[in-house]
Amino acid sequence: MPPEGWFPIGIDWHGGQPLVDWRCLEGIRFSDPFFENTLHRAMAEPFRLLFRRTTTVGALVARAHTMPGLPPSGLIFHMSRCGSTLISQMLAASQRNIVISEGWAIDSAISADLRVAGVTRADRIAWLRAFADALGRARFGELRYFIKFDAPHTLDLSTVLAAFPGVPWIFVYRNPVEVMISHERQRAFWTMPGVGTVRGARVMPEPLDDPDIYLADLLAEMCRNALHHCGSPQGMLVNYEELPAALFGRIARHFKCRWDENEVAAMRTASALDAKRPTHTFTADSAGKRAEADPGLIEICESAAGEVYRDLEGVRRSRL
Repeated sequence: MPPEGWFPIGIDWHGGQPLVDWRCLEGIRFSDPFFENTLHRAMAEPFRLLFRRTTTVGALVARAHTMPGLPPSGLIFHMSRCGSTLISQMLAASQRNIVISEGWAIDSAISADLRVAGVTRADRIAWLRAFADALGRARFGELRYFIKFDAPHTLDLSTVLAAFPGVPWIFVYRNPVEVMISHERQRAFWTMPGVGTVRGARVMPEPLDDPDIYLADLLAEMCRNALHHCGSPQGMLVNYEELPAALFGRIARHFKCRWDENEVAAMRTASALDAKRPTHTFTADSAGKRAEADPGLIEICESAAGEVYRDLEGVRRSRL
């Protein structure tokens, strides 16, 4: 096995066999908006770029039993472009928190069956637990551990929650029109029909391959799946409009966390910055996004996601 300071970054498939790719991240905190940003920053150093280790996925699973990391304190799901990165960046601002924000390491386990035939749900659960355990090693005196999943992973909620029974989780959402406009400005790869492999994505006839209809359907399905699972005490709904204040209130209580004064100060500083571009100051843009939407896009959003968005709001408000 790789020595301390090496971390698994994902699964490579060789002849149908899963092999785990490891990289040296010794001395580097996971403080970037996304895990891949941290990895790219590390790979700027020649040693980290040139040297790698490979093990079987079975070795990774076995390692979790002998070298366990911190158990997750909270899981973050979201419908995309709705403030989840703000939450993860505020959490990462505290030196007491480990935060894994998306990344290939998590996705390669959750989505393994979409890439290679024969991978079972039990495999995916075991691999996800093992990756999470290895990434959650406390190296700088951390006490808590949070994982933010990619938006399409909300479609795998049942599998992820089976991997982490009893762990509190939140689903962050936003007015669908605002989310759609954000993707109009800069689309994520998984929002394009036929480009990203997304579980449960509707396969439309070629003449109807409209990216807006496709994305609106995906957003609605994510919201429906979150709504379906949030009846348990572990689940909580969070509207974008509640941020960043909710992290100091009901999100903290849900995750059973109490921030000290230094943590609160660091989180407030982080909340004033653009979550995806921390060198820029945050600028509210909800009103501008709604004004930018044309009637056709508004109709697409209402038809696909309007009802489930209102259902989410109804459930959330009933629990305040």
